[in-house]
Amino acid sequence: MSDTPGDGKKRLWVVEGEGGYVAVAGPQGEWMGFARAAERALVEGAGEGRGMESLAARGMAHEGMRRLGMGGDGAILREGRAPVWPEGVVGSLSHASGRRGHEGWAAAAVGRAGEIKGIGIDLEWVGRVGERLWGKVFNERERAALEALPEGEWRELAAGIGFSAKESFFKLFHPLTGRWAEFHDATVAPREDGRFVLECTAELPGIPGRLEGRWWVPEEGLVLCLLALGA
Repeated sequence: MSDTPGDGKKRLWVVEGEGGYVAVAGPQGEWMGFARAAERALVEGAGEGRGMESLAARGMAHEGMRRLGMGGDGAILREGRAPVWPEGVVGSLSHASGRRGHEGWAAAAVGRAGEIKGIGIDLEWVGRVGERLWGKVFNERERAALEALPEGEWRELAAGIGFSAKESFFKLFHPLTGRWAEFHDATVAPREDGRFVLECTAELPGIPGRLEGRWWVPEEGLVLCLLALGA
């Protein structure tokens, strides 16, 4: 796996996975112009901010597909809340609105359908996952682990990773099962080495009971989590 923190004139953060996938992230304003015409039609009537975020994430996805040598000009459409990917592509989108002096970011993870069964990616501003949300997001085991950590930077980051890892899991889970998971369907244990372990709290069709993912901080105050399931 290789991490590339920049790419030419545009700010682009890249991870190339050995399992046949690419994850990319960067500032929204630099990537929304890469969205296709059919994708622009999807956001007509949406608020400017929300529409820009969606287009930026899709622009990122096209860059990821280009890096994999696939995708061509096929648009990433939408069915309900979920993106519809071009044939042969497995993917996931995410975006984080700008806040506290930071510009908004977008991210995408794409893989070859014959090599990747499912993939999920999520961006989250760390400070957003304060203790007031812990009861909604985390189960008793997760809350006890967080409360046992000394107050400080790692505790705050661990909470952000836990939230973002679950969102990544939701995006991996839905295309494989046709339903949306809940926060308490998974237990996340963040590790300081850039990895996390996610355990399913119930037997879920098509999903292993234990998954290992990766997390990074591509921008100050921003955490990105990724889960990929091989075919």
